[in-house]
Order: sequence, then C-alpha cells, then structure tokens
Amino acid sequence: MKLLYFFTIAIVISWSSANAETIPVSWKTHKVNTAIGMNTGTSGQIFYNCDSAERQVESFLEDLGATNINIRCTGGLEPWGGITTIARVHGSFDTMMYDPNGQELAEMTSIRLRGWDNCALIAELFWVWDDKFTIENLRGMGSRPTPSCRTDRNYNVQLDIAL
Repeated sequence: MKLLYFFTIAIVISWSSANAETIPVSWKTHKVNTAIGMNTGTSGQIFYNCDSAERQVESFLEDLGATNINIRCTGGLEPWGGITTIARVHGSFDTMMYDPNGQELAEMTSIRLRGWDNCALIAELFWVWDDKFTIENLRGMGSRPTPSCRTDRNYNVQLDIAL
C-alpha cells in the first residue's frame, strides 16, 4: 500500500512539473540609475526617505528573485531638514531574462507581493523596471501607477515570473 502511495505522489509531482511552462533564460546584470517619485499616476511627485526606500527596493528585488543586489538611494527627504530632492536609486542586480539561446531553463512561477504601505513605490518600480524581469500576467493593486495607489495604501500584486 505504501509503495502505491509513493508511486501516486511521484506521478502527480512529475505531471505538475511537466505542465509548468519553462523558458530558456540567461542571467543578466542590470545597472540602474532611476529617479523615484516621478511616475505616480497623478501630476504630483512623491519625496521618499532614502533609508526606507532603499530597504523596500531591496526587498522588492529579492521577492522577484534578483541576486547580487547592490542598491543605494541618494537625495530624497533629508532627516535633519535641509533641501529635499527627488530620490534616486542606483546600483546593480542580476535577474534571469528570457533568452532564446539561453543555456538554462526557468519555470514561470506565480507569486504574490503584499505589503501594508507604499503601493506607489511598488507600482513605480514595476513601471520603470519592466524590462529588467521576465514577467507575465502582472495584475492587482500596485501593478501600475494609478491615483488610488498612494504611499499610504497597501499593495497586493500577482504575477508570473521566470525563477
């Protein structure tokens, strides 16, 4: 009986793996120098505190499978007053990108990103870095800049990504 049980599980696992969409990929290093707070879905701008923005950008990249993340934020809200400027995120990270000649295969994996605040930043990152990932079926609150997706709103984004 146990042998039949394990055999059935093995068939189910191999069937689900065989039906997962796989695509050829190669790793690519992306160098970025991006102003954040500009693509808000409204005519206004958002000024970020760089410490918290940097942490959220790194978390965003990790959630999407990026590796070798080296991101810094400059400008933004000054913690002790002074001149406030638009924040800039610069640095580099690696992601798997679709490549018809790629030597590796990656599965298109469904993931969900959720957070209690800063819908605007997540939506803007998807907007300005859309060419840095192999993503399909991007949907949900925070998947694109809109007037209702603000810094004080939560986000709930579903997507399929090459991992």
